Amino acid sequence: MGDDDVSGAGARRLLVWMLAPVAVLLLIPGVSWGIGRSLESQLEEYRQPLLSAVPWLHITSRRFERGVFSSREELDIEITLDGEGRRFTIVNELQHGPFPGSVIPALAHVHSTLRLQGAADEAARKLFGDRSPVTVDTRMDLLGGGHSIVTVPEIDTRVGNDNAHVIWRGFKGEFDFTRHTTQVDASASAPLLRVDSGRGEKVELTGLALTSHGKQVFEDLYAGDAEVKLDTMKVTGPGGIALDAAGVHYAGEVPVDGEFVDAIARIGADRARISGVEYGPVHYDISFRHLHGPTLAALMRELRRVTEKQRASTEPGSSLALFDDAALQSAFRQLLLAKPRLVIDQISASTPQGPFSIKGEAHFTDLHSSDLSNPSLLSLLPKLEAQADISVPAAWATLAGSRVLPKAPAVDEPTAEEASGEFNVDELKSEGGSALAPEPEPAPANSELDELVRRGFVKREGDLVTTHVEFRQGKLLLNGRSFGE
Repeated sequence: MGDDDVSGAGARRLLVWMLAPVAVLLLIPGVSWGIGRSLESQLEEYRQPLLSAVPWLHITSRRFERGVFSSREELDIEITLDGEGRRFTIVNELQHGPFPGSVIPALAHVHSTLRLQGAADEAARKLFGDRSPVTVDTRMDLLGGGHSIVTVPEIDTRVGNDNAHVIWRGFKGEFDFTRHTTQVDASASAPLLRVDSGRGEKVELTGLALTSHGKQVFEDLYAGDAEVKLDTMKVTGPGGIALDAAGVHYAGEVPVDGEFVDAIARIGADRARISGVEYGPVHYDISFRHLHGPTLAALMRELRRVTEKQRASTEPGSSLALFDDAALQSAFRQLLLAKPRLVIDQISASTPQGPFSIKGEAHFTDLHSSDLSNPSLLSLLPKLEAQADISVPAAWATLAGSRVLPKAPAVDEPTAEEASGEFNVDELKSEGGSALAPEPEPAPANSELDELVRRGFVKREGDLVTTHVEFRQGKLLLNGRSFGE
């Protein structure tokens, strides 16, 4: 091979290397235009899970303007709640891939803003000016899924006839989602919301934070966990602070075990002062256990279907027929037959009289399809079993005992005079009374509680009263004794 051949090959390689970037640059507009053509249908795919989960939200019209590197979409939305429709428009400005506004490959970048209508738009302009009340920036990944950042701008303004001062330090949330939103992770925060009426009434929330993780199971049912925290919550009235709470929290969890799920909710506060009285820490932890996942998902679908049917109906009183739907009833019966349990993990708080707490659970036993043929749930009471351990301040038990304690039959012992048949006539004529009906002496303050303890319904441990409550075979038992004995 001669020198000319070698130099010719080198020149060709150099030309290829020089033309490759040019070819890529020429290819990008074509790829971007092609992505823009496919975005219309892909955006519908992205939105479908949300529209399925929220039946009261409808897209009434859609306008799409396609370009080479960017496109614009407008969605007219209607939300129907309580029979009243509210309309607004979402404007999506799309930059097409493969490199939409950055060096990171992606299908598209979508900048979404909100445009309200009518009175809602006037109210939003007073709060936000010309800014969008909500802004969402979304990266749509090439293989599906993506990342969204939701922001609500800060507010410092006065509104209303009373010239109330509103301070809002904004909101920011980040959401990661997979293709078809089969998995969603979220985190969000809002530092401060304060509303001061100027008349001594004020509401202040600080340190709102949210985290969640959800994974789709059993079609459109999600399992995972979510937590919402609030550092402080204060409500002040003209007479002073009516509510002062700290460490307010909510935690929800949906774990999966085979075909069954649990739905667990924990609500509480580290401190809760109401009108100057301490009630914290407060716990309200309740859960539904052993729920059949596929049946629960079917029940939720039927409930959404019936709810949407009611919203679309113009017949008066249609909401009363919620549980008259055959498919909804069938799903509910199947869920009961799977033996779910309602569990009170903990309900507790401190009170001025002392702490109280409740723990327990309830479930149906030996339940069959024939038992559910009766439309009245009262027919299931003989198969309901429930038990709870209750601890309350003695003052509460005394009050309750004086109202509901079954009275033991009274036996009056005759006096010596009555036994002999002799009466003192002077006593009969005593002023302001009668010897036959003397004024009773005041009973000791804890006489009702002592009677409950004596008859075995409760136990007293210092300033606390405890009992074990059971309901089975249609009977109520306290500490193993039938209430009424």
